[in-house]
Amino acid sequence: PFLTLFIRDEIGLKGWPEMISTFPFLAAAGLGGIDASSVALLVSFAFLILQLLWAAPCGWLGDRFGKKRIFALGLGVMGVTALFSAFATSIPQILFYLIFLAFGNTAQTVLFGVYLADLIPGNRVGEFTGLSAFAETGGSFLSIIVAGALINLNLYGLQYRMIFILTGIFLLLAVLAVQFVKARVLIQTLPLAPAPVPTPTPTG
Repeated sequence: PFLTLFIRDEIGLKGWPEMISTFPFLAAAGLGGIDASSVALLVSFAFLILQLLWAAPCGWLGDRFGKKRIFALGLGVMGVTALFSAFATSIPQILFYLIFLAFGNTAQTVLFGVYLADLIPGNRVGEFTGLSAFAETGGSFLSIIVAGALINLNLYGLQYRMIFILTGIFLLLAVLAVQFVKARVLIQTLPLAPAPVPTPTPTG
C-alpha cells in the first residue's frame, strides 16, 4: 500500500505525459487522461505482472546456482533498489526500479520455503513453518504501525521516502545475516544395494 500512496502523493503524474507521448498505444487505451491515483494502481499492477514473469526464472536460478545464493541475491537487489527508489522523482524511474524490486521480492517468495526446508530437520518442518508464519505475520503488523508513525512524523521531510530507505537498510542487513546461516540437517543416504550373488552354473 505504501508504494501506491508514495506514487499518488509524492510523484503524482511526473513523467506520465512523456510516457504517453512515447508510447502511443497508452493514449489509444485511454490512459492519457487518468489521475495520479489511477497511475499508482497501474504501477502496482505492473509490479504484480513483473513478479509473475520472474517466478519461473527465480526457481531455475535457485536450482542452478543454489537456493541460499539466489535468496541472498534477491534480498540484496531489493535492498539496493529500495534505496534508489526512495529518491525517484518520476513514473518512468519507478517503473525501471520495479523490474529489480520484482526480482528481489520474487526470489524471496519462491525460494524461502525450499531454502527453509534445507535448514531444518524433516520431523520439525511443521514447527518451523509455524514459527516462520508467526514471524511474518507479526512483522507485517509491526511494520504497518511503525511505517505509519514514521510517515506522520515526516522525519527530515522525507515522509514516504523514509520507508524505502529503512526497508533498503534492513534488507541489506538481512543479506549479511543470511551469510551466517548454515544448514545443520544431516542428509542420510540410502545404503548401497547388496551385490548380486552369482548363480552357480550346473556342471556336467
